[in-house]
Amino acid sequence: MTDDPALGREQQEWDLSEVGSFLSARSPVEAEAAWGHALPALSEHFAPDVWGSQYSFNPFGQGAHSNLYNVECQRDFRDWLQANGVTPENYGQFVGPVQYVSFQLHLQSLMDRARNNRGWRVRVIGFPSLGIVACGLGSHYQGTQNHNQMGRASQLIRARALEVLTGSSKSALEEWPAATAEHWEERGLMEEPVLSIGDLDISSYDEGRGAKLRMVRNTTVKKELATFFAIKGMTVDAFLEDGAEHLDVLRSIATDLGRKET
Repeated sequence: MTDDPALGREQQEWDLSEVGSFLSARSPVEAEAAWGHALPALSEHFAPDVWGSQYSFNPFGQGAHSNLYNVECQRDFRDWLQANGVTPENYGQFVGPVQYVSFQLHLQSLMDRARNNRGWRVRVIGFPSLGIVACGLGSHYQGTQNHNQMGRASQLIRARALEVLTGSSKSALEEWPAATAEHWEERGLMEEPVLSIGDLDISSYDEGRGAKLRMVRNTTVKKELATFFAIKGMTVDAFLEDGAEHLDVLRSIATDLGRKET
């Protein structure tokens, strides 16, 4: 938590409930509607004349749920699903139509509209079927790159950022690791076990260790998360409680990095 009483009060007054609703959206229609309320809430601390914004939601395509069940899920989890009478069709209903929703905030001074794929940005991704959030700083996403190579690049970007930052911004970034396979494959985004996928109770799976991200994501998510050179995972409830502090820290780091580039 911050040692600045004024900043602490500012964070307490920053209501992120609308942002949480967007990150939890279970359908494209719900996501569209929720963003209209989330953006004004974010703009309270990310002034639109300084920070540009974008949002997206990624629905599962045809056959994606079957692929999750038959290919992406590890054999032990598929065996658990079958033992509990969960078919691929059932599993698709539990996972739902939306794979993830996300928003990004970038310094206008670094990325004008003609070059909006350049540089890096504050990035938050919500996975509605698990009720978790990935929050941090990401570089731009190139769809043809290998996620493992992108992960290594993110580690290099983080190392370079630590070289140029000083003071509190450097100390703050040191608390945010670069993404690894643990984040896009396993339980790296889960601060505590996630014991349900949608309405499917999986508390008896793997001795209560809970879900892995691979159970509800495709290759696109691997590449999206691999761009994070600073990342933390949390539940949506934890984001509502601590997100103001996290976003203020990320904004401060991003602002200082922007000063180094301009």
